[in-house]
Amino acid sequence: MKTAYDATFALGAKSLLGLTYLAGYKSSTVVDPKTVRVDFATPNAAFLQATSTTTLAVLSPETYRLSPEERCAGKVIGSGPFTLDNYTAATAAHLTKRKDYAWPSKLVKNQGAAYLDAIDVKYIKEDSVRVGSLTSGSIDIAWPRLPISEADQQVIRSSGGSIVSRPLPGISNGYLPNVVKGGPLADLKVRQALQKSIDRQSYASTIFWKDYPVVSGPFDSTTPFAAGQAAQLAYDPAGAGQLLDQAGWTLGPDKYRHKGGKKLTLVQPTTSSNPGDQLLQDQFKKVGIDLQIKVLTSAQYQPAVAAGNFDLVATYYTRADPSVLGSVLDQSISKAGTATYSQDPATAKQVSALFAKGLGSVEDEGRSAAYGDLQKYLVEQGVTFPTYERVQVAGLSAKVKGFSWTSEAFLRTNDLWLDR
Repeated sequence: MKTAYDATFALGAKSLLGLTYLAGYKSSTVVDPKTVRVDFATPNAAFLQATSTTTLAVLSPETYRLSPEERCAGKVIGSGPFTLDNYTAATAAHLTKRKDYAWPSKLVKNQGAAYLDAIDVKYIKEDSVRVGSLTSGSIDIAWPRLPISEADQQVIRSSGGSIVSRPLPGISNGYLPNVVKGGPLADLKVRQALQKSIDRQSYASTIFWKDYPVVSGPFDSTTPFAAGQAAQLAYDPAGAGQLLDQAGWTLGPDKYRHKGGKKLTLVQPTTSSNPGDQLLQDQFKKVGIDLQIKVLTSAQYQPAVAAGNFDLVATYYTRADPSVLGSVLDQSISKAGTATYSQDPATAKQVSALFAKGLGSVEDEGRSAAYGDLQKYLVEQGVTFPTYERVQVAGLSAKVKGFSWTSEAFLRTNDLWLDR
């Protein structure tokens, strides 16, 4: 563990999540073969939960001697019930059972080696191909990043399969603004107008399905201490128009707002335009805001965000603790461009103070109060624009038994088996 924590901490800004998971980290000391003492320079009440995440997973000492690039390429020896035999990015991975595995959580039914001999992971980009592979028996689990559509869920069920789902804990999918470089969103009234311009109910039912949960705050509903801000996130285009009028942006004959001879245009970089972006583009247009979706390659995207070449940027992260939001917002910890550009100095000071209060509160009551105040402040100040609740949806063949989620809605493989 000492090697794991020291090595992750040493990555610095290369581990965006590690920076917040180990916030205030000072050192680790091996007390005896079964005990490690971890010291922090500042309080970090979220650390214990962090030790259960993939970010702080314990790897072999040999793995930490490799470069971050080599590890990302699949040269990893972990400590779970399976070993990674090979991995090709965006193509496939093969895992083999660790036969002597016998140290799972007490929450797991199977306390020994996994039931499955191996797991093959295939990356299938097209939804129709993925669903067809499941219903034909070529694969046993279909697990896309975005939720399986309602129509495809019906296809899976009609073939004898089943659907399992749950909201992912962590940061809800949304946008962060650039308020630093003098763009339109430097004005609080414009940010507040943008907040009112998003019809989140319509987004959920249009992009997903009728009963899809509507996002109610900066965190998804399964995140500890999530506090709904539904009233503050209500769709109010008339109110948005009034705020834009007050900010000096008036409607022109082209149905867009103008000020000082400039159109109210917001640039959102992305690596692929999707129906959700296009729906928001249409919603913003209804109040006179021109959203320009700029498609970049992956190699172009990160430098653009780091340099602040955006007005809005989409973000989300998964973790069963609200401190994960600090990874993209807390300027006292995070080196991400989203933290650098999303707040003016006064706002950043208050945001960092609330994150510090949350990390420094050991009791649930104190953490709940701190993160409750933080969520309210972020929405009021237009630091984050929640768009939709992230729901993890997986399709299972009839053969799959013992399927279960981890606390962060990842696959727990210990109890998984196939009924032949």
